[in-house]
Amino acid sequence: MLLAASPLVIAFCAGASWQKYFYRQPAQTLLQESSQAKLIQWDSGASIIVDVSGKVAHPGIVQLPRGACVKDAIQKAGGVLPGANVFTLNLAATLSDGEQVQVDSAPRKSTFTMDNSSDTKININQASESDLESLPHIGPMMAARIVAYRKSHGAFQSLDDLNAVKGIGAKTIEKLQPLITFH
Repeated sequence: MLLAASPLVIAFCAGASWQKYFYRQPAQTLLQESSQAKLIQWDSGASIIVDVSGKVAHPGIVQLPRGACVKDAIQKAGGVLPGANVFTLNLAATLSDGEQVQVDSAPRKSTFTMDNSSDTKININQASESDLESLPHIGPMMAARIVAYRKSHGAFQSLDDLNAVKGIGAKTIEKLQPLITFH
């Protein structure tokens, strides 16, 4: 009798395990964060999941409402750490589900001095793109345009020549004037 009941008990246990395995509730998702696993509730219709990494206080996965921007993701990750460079990020860009926001370190100091009390100025005709990026209002794209213009048109002779570079206007030239030289 005991031997006849054994297959029945085994079949019942296997069926209960199968049912428990295949009829789980999908409302919870397991996400890995650093060395800890964290269980979060996620409503895919009302929120997005974004990976924030780099120079932030708490890098990892953050949950944000739909329509959130890069700035919101960084704030949710605890804000930036000292030495972070957010100037290369569009903080107003709207994020979508599954994106990654990478907050890089600030670029290393240029070999040129940016101290206004010093007589050292950046020679616009010899500076590399990274040296030009150390100037106010000059990012990677603008630095590349300055170098490309210099290569195709020759050395800059005056501030008026800089005005010919696409994207540089009177306000930028006014800010650059005390910081650059042409010789």
